[in-house]
Amino acid sequence: MRIITAILTTLAFTVVINARAQSSLGQIPSQVKHTADSLIKLLLGQDLFANTIFDCENSLIHIGDHLSLSACQQLKPTRRKKSKNTSEFKPEFYVLKYKLLLKGSSNYLFEVRIDKNLELKEKIKLPDCVHTSACKITVDSLSAIDLAIKSGLAKALGVYNTGLKFDSESNSFQWEVRNHIQTKPDRGESIIIDAVTGERIRDKDATWVRSIMH
Repeated sequence: MRIITAILTTLAFTVVINARAQSSLGQIPSQVKHTADSLIKLLLGQDLFANTIFDCENSLIHIGDHLSLSACQQLKPTRRKKSKNTSEFKPEFYVLKYKLLLKGSSNYLFEVRIDKNLELKEKIKLPDCVHTSACKITVDSLSAIDLAIKSGLAKALGVYNTGLKFDSESNSFQWEVRNHIQTKPDRGESIIIDAVTGERIRDKDATWVRSIMH
């Protein structure tokens, strides 16, 4: 009987240690996740929020100025003496990563930063999809490339889409499409296609150069 009691006590102690380790360092606290989700719903609405996927693997917990941990990191319980300075193990803020699934293969990656007081640390890079048509994407990644070429972007050595981006000034989703004009150094042109209207935003035409690191 004593042996069984000792085993149960040991198991209970291990579970408590694991729970404390995961809640304090290894996982995003539920109230932080709830706060982030609520803020996203205000911008996207309930229906569109259903198309968001929380990316725990790439989410982070920041501790101090120079240390961050993966939100999915599994910490092994260890017995050690208490450090005199325990503040270094207290999370300062959390970075929750999300993926928003839009039209076709149009995926938009964004993050929500919540501090230790459950306050929003930085403005979320999402449009107001409830009161505007900003999320009514009609142009997918491949269509954006076709529209870019039709609008005058030369095919040159190749044309590719760098991904869906959010422009806070116009409160809209946009595709950046680039061509590759030359190598050594790599250089090309970049144009922006509105993901809702399909129009080329000509005042954002630009060139790009990939610098060579020596």
